[in-house]
Amino acid sequence: MRRSIPNVIAILAGCALLVAAVALLIWNASSPERETSAARPASAPEMPRKSARSDRLSTESRRNKAGEQPLSPDAREALARLTEAIERDQDGRLLVEECKAAGVRASDFLELASVIKARVPELGTWNLELVLGAAAEIDGQAAAAWYDRNVSSDFLPQHKWIGYDTLFLTAAIAWMRSEPREAIRWAVGHDHLPIGSTAESNLSQILVYWPRSDFAGQIEWIEEQSRTSSGLVRQVDPAIRFWAEEDPASAVNWMESFVTDYLPSPLVRSRGYEELARGWPDNRLDEAVDWLTIREPGDMGHDAARSVVAERLTKTNPLGAIKVAAKLSDRRREKREELLVRAARNLYRKDPGTVIDWFPESGLSEEAQEAILRSE
Repeated sequence: MRRSIPNVIAILAGCALLVAAVALLIWNASSPERETSAARPASAPEMPRKSARSDRLSTESRRNKAGEQPLSPDAREALARLTEAIERDQDGRLLVEECKAAGVRASDFLELASVIKARVPELGTWNLELVLGAAAEIDGQAAAAWYDRNVSSDFLPQHKWIGYDTLFLTAAIAWMRSEPREAIRWAVGHDHLPIGSTAESNLSQILVYWPRSDFAGQIEWIEEQSRTSSGLVRQVDPAIRFWAEEDPASAVNWMESFVTDYLPSPLVRSRGYEELARGWPDNRLDEAVDWLTIREPGDMGHDAARSVVAERLTKTNPLGAIKVAAKLSDRRREKREELLVRAARNLYRKDPGTVIDWFPESGLSEEAQEAILRSE
């Protein structure tokens, strides 16, 4: 009997071990996530890289934990669709507009831009431009700061094909739509100028995007810059065209006073007058005829305006076109004859007598006169 007691104890101990082993197996089967990295074999494959969408969602979670307002469901869904389109290399322009309409923030676009930049060329630089431009339209300062942090000398040597100037201009142009002065200040004073660029060339490329509804602000800015002799202002044509559409008489006065005094460059004057003439309203072109016919030939700016106005009038008011074209200087002799012949042909069909009476003072060659008389 005494010998049987150890046997009983051994049996009980074995049962206890068996129960513990079964319990351990059940616990492990119900908790696979408790597997540690130390338990993994050394040859286990690496986890696949996160997609742009998963990166974006984890970023959103971090932002929420930091106390920022979460995106609305519509904005979150729109941003997810844009991210998916970028992953698939699809055109995301319409989706960007959806994102902006849904309230996606500049910071959200810039977070996505960082993801794209880290995966160039896989995700394509055009996607980077698209997202950076969207951010700059909402918050140009933030987009410019992102550019300065992310697109610099350490990035360029690896991606010389990226179109550095394209990214730069994308941010500047988008920012121009809301805060043109700040955008220009950033562009002309940039520390990382695109290869082969200068402050002046940067300015010339973005100045045309000054909001046309604020042409008065652009005129004011041009005057400020011109008086500082900074040498940056080389064009007034975008602003003067918009001004002429609203008030051509005031635009003319400004061109003939301020521009003459502060921007005497013949090229600047010619382009400015040309755009003034293009912007002149159709229903007020008679005023342009009066203005240009009382000015004596010789001024390059006036010649530029005459060419445009005469061109516009050759069909609708050929007599007015003849009056304006006749004042073109000898510098534009060929253009003068071309415009006179075209306008006279149109007038001859309506009023041949007036054209024939005008021939002796026209200065046209006999060959040109005969060509007009052959008009049907």
